[in-house]
This record gives sequence, structure tokens and C-alpha cells, in this order.
Amino acid sequence: MFAAYVNEQHPFVDKVLREALDTGLVNAFTGYQSGEASEVYLQTYALWQALSLRDVRYSSITSEVAESEVVGSQHIRLIDESINNAQANCVDGSVLLASLLRKIGIEPLLVHVPGHCLLAFYLDEKQTQLVGLETTMIGDSLEGDAVEVDGLEDLVDEETAEENSWKTFAAALARGTAILEKHKKEFQDPKNHKYMLISVAKARKAGVLAIGFQSNQRFEKK
Repeated sequence: MFAAYVNEQHPFVDKVLREALDTGLVNAFTGYQSGEASEVYLQTYALWQALSLRDVRYSSITSEVAESEVVGSQHIRLIDESINNAQANCVDGSVLLASLLRKIGIEPLLVHVPGHCLLAFYLDEKQTQLVGLETTMIGDSLEGDAVEVDGLEDLVDEETAEENSWKTFAAALARGTAILEKHKKEFQDPKNHKYMLISVAKARKAGVLAIGFQSNQRFEKK
């Protein structure tokens, strides 16, 4: 049901995309059209940068209205709540970025591990290259040089490489991809429901539609 909170048609999504374009990191969002993984990384970073400029930060609020020993549940913010309140827990940040990625034609997955949720996305249209992204690192402050990640070499200029948002993006990719690798066997076991790669596209085909939004919600400008 986490996939129901992904909503690429939410009006706030287009506004964040506009802010991402205004960063100048990309001239347009083209999804997989270039056929280059580097372009997918750059488009994703532009979205990360836009959210960082909005000062969206991790918030560990995960309490739920009802508790059950049988069914797991967690508080999840809708897209407009995460953006306007500038805070997101692990699920909030993942569904927010998943919404943005689906809007620009990059296919995301929600990654569920015990007690945590993060994001993954494909680097190619044939879906052969999957990387993880630890969304709780949005808004973090990191010292030193950015960690080295395959595919990010020389992707941005020296000035951008010194920005905190780039350092957190690289670190989030490294951490998220490491989680995918660490639990690769668990993800491949269809009976292990504690470790799941939730394809939003497959969820849509299965009938899990996006939760509707209130049209009177205002987009707070930063």
C-alpha cells in the first residue's frame, strides 16, 4: 500500500520539477531517452537539489493511529505535507522522490527492509541496472569530500562537487546501493515479506492507484 502514496500527478510535483530545472543542473527532464546512466544520475540529483534547497529534512515521526501485532503500519505524509512542512520520514521521502522520478520517466522502486524504507531506481530503460538511494539523508550536513560512486565521476563541475547536497546525494547512493547488495538474497525470496522491492509500476497494474489530493492545498514558495 506504500505505492498508493506515490502520486506523479500531484500538482506539487510539477512545481518541484520547475524548481529543479531552475537549478541549471539539467536543461530538461528526458528520462531514459539519452540511453546514458550519467543523465539519469544527473536528473535525479537535480530533484535532490531542489528538495535540499527547500530544506526538506528527515523527521523520524513514524507513529501510527492503530497498532496491531498482525499488520504493520506507519504514519506517512502526503506529498503536499512533506513539501510544505519540509520534513519527511523514511517512507515520506521515498514516496516523494518516487513520485518525482515517475513523472520524468525514471522507474522507481520502494525498498522495504525491517524497520526501514528507502528508494531504488533503474539507470536504464531495460531495467538491468538498479541502484539504491537513502532518502533520509536529504538535508544532512557532511564534511570532507564526496564519497566515490561508480558512474558519478566528472558528472558535475568542481564547484558543484563541493556543495553539501552533492555530498549527501553521493553518500545516499552509496548507502542505498549497499543495502540492496547486502540483502540481495532476501529480496529474491518471494516468501520473505520483510525484505521487498516494491515496483510502483507493477503496483499500478495490480490496481493500487495513487491517493487523491486536495485541490485547495497551496504550494508554499521558498
